Amino acid sequence: MVRGNVRSNSSSSMSSSADVDSGSEDIILSASENNHNCSSKPSSYVPLIEKINQRIKSNDPFFSLEFFPPRTKEGGVNLLSRFDRMREGGPLFCDITWHPAGNPGSDSPTSSITIAGVALNYCALETMLHITCVNMGPDELKKHLNRAKELGIRNILALRGDLPENEEMKELYFHYARDMVRFIREHYGNYFTICVAGYPTKHPEAASYEEDLQHLKEKVDAGADFIITQLFFESQDYIRYVNDCRSIGIKVPIIAGIMPIQSHDSLRHIVRLSRLEVPKYILEAIKPIASNDEAIRKYGIELATKMCREILASGTTPGLHFYTLNREVATVQILKNLGLWKKNPQKPFPWLTVPNYKRCTEEVRPIFWANRTKSYVYRTSSWDEFPNGRWGDSSSPAFGELKDYYLFIGKSKSPLEELRRMWGKELSSEKDIWDVFYNYVSGSINK
Repeated sequence: MVRGNVRSNSSSSMSSSADVDSGSEDIILSASENNHNCSSKPSSYVPLIEKINQRIKSNDPFFSLEFFPPRTKEGGVNLLSRFDRMREGGPLFCDITWHPAGNPGSDSPTSSITIAGVALNYCALETMLHITCVNMGPDELKKHLNRAKELGIRNILALRGDLPENEEMKELYFHYARDMVRFIREHYGNYFTICVAGYPTKHPEAASYEEDLQHLKEKVDAGADFIITQLFFESQDYIRYVNDCRSIGIKVPIIAGIMPIQSHDSLRHIVRLSRLEVPKYILEAIKPIASNDEAIRKYGIELATKMCREILASGTTPGLHFYTLNREVATVQILKNLGLWKKNPQKPFPWLTVPNYKRCTEEVRPIFWANRTKSYVYRTSSWDEFPNGRWGDSSSPAFGELKDYYLFIGKSKSPLEELRRMWGKELSSEKDIWDVFYNYVSGSINK
């Protein structure tokens, strides 16, 4: 077994998913071995809002990341690779956007809820799921929330969403995000950590800045735990906004939303999404380099780094939330400039601890699965309990039926030729087969 605590265990059998008995001693991987950067072992699930408050209390700034679902399975495979790479920097959480036109609550491999479940359970990222309530009734919302529960997702960003054309507000069950927040609290209690959106330069549909602040307070009073702001171009806009929120009694954490300028197209995308007016000095700086995406990205990194430093120095934000547009270079560089990118973040076990509350007591994993962590999580996703010293109840359902999206989750990221080199050019004898099998179960590289 792969074990997270320090102990030896001899003369006991080892099992893989195929119940293969090795006839040898258990191999124990200790959390205290020198080749691991380990922290204390988690004993129970810690809600996201508690993690945020702990970081505030310890004056330890954090960052989080936003991604959107890809359109294709191939794009999904690439996005999972990006999750794995960006997880290495130590984000506190990530969130996945909700696109009503793309059937976001379905079981399709690239739906919002599927991608959020994969990020949580297979990429070991604390994950928050966007849900927009516009044009959605209570039964449909419950269906999506219950599905999120099944996947272990416990964080929701509650948004109204864009109104459909020719749709009247009186025909909607949830008129505003506050109605959705109230509904979640009434039906699910404190099960979900709920985030809502704030607008430092006011929501485009609000009659005034002051009115928009009152709408935000209504969302918080309905039960929201924290706020992530819409993007902005001036640090003073955010600082003023936080101070104004505090002056009317909004006390929950307010996290600054940052969208780096990464190309001329991304700037147009920013303007279209936010309906913000781009400051004149930014337009003038970009104009002579409009056709040079590399130069624009460099400028965007410098601009965002400067703004983030000013915000962090003001003490008004506990962390930074990056709208990545599914890109990584600019965001990672900004985080490195700020000193927030953490190499080799501490972990309590030799494997990545999945932040799904259902797996919090997991302390043991079979050594056979050491190099196939995503497959192991999938194969054990239907277990009633996880082992912490010995295997769980043998009568529990050990493995579920393999779904189509398992192939999507477990699809190799290595080219075919590279895989062939890893296996060896050819198998010419029984010994070659034995060597491949030995290397597989021992986690060694094929020769």
